[in-house]
Amino acid sequence: MIKKNTSISALCLVVGLFFQVQKAHSQIEKCESYQYNWVFKDTLGALKLVSCNLSELPKDLVQFVMLKHLDASQNEIRYATFEYLPNLIGLDLSHNKLVSVHKSIDQMKTLQFLYLDHNELTKIPETIKAINQLKVLDLSNNLLVELPEHLGELTQLDSLDLQENKLVAINNWINPSMKLKYI
Repeated sequence: MIKKNTSISALCLVVGLFFQVQKAHSQIEKCESYQYNWVFKDTLGALKLVSCNLSELPKDLVQFVMLKHLDASQNEIRYATFEYLPNLIGLDLSHNKLVSVHKSIDQMKTLQFLYLDHNELTKIPETIKAINQLKVLDLSNNLLVELPEHLGELTQLDSLDLQENKLVAINNWINPSMKLKYI
């Protein structure tokens, strides 16, 4: 049995702990607190912080050097910075209260799946164009009025969800070299 630090408070109950010997497949289903002082911080591959009443992403996530997938959906996050999460492949911040995406999102060079749906976003920063491996971008159910032209530089993007926004028109940002299959 894996022993965790007893000082961890119970903000969220641990629903399941799935720890496999292989580093990339280690996973925790729920969080308990911001104090992630667990033995397996060097091997954790996926972390779900769903419905944990978080108002921000914990800065100490930087300790999880193998973290590839983070689900922090259904929280109260209004603002998030990303410079301490450079190795993520998948990030789910849906169903929060995000009002903007910080320009540091350009630090997430390996990101392929980004879920920002059901938030309060009014714009997308130009720096998102640096995430050149992004395949799925869900911006549905936000407050977007227009889309920036720099989305056309996401040439690996094959799925873009824009439903339920306040879009007046879609600019001529779609690049012929984009691999969009679903819009």
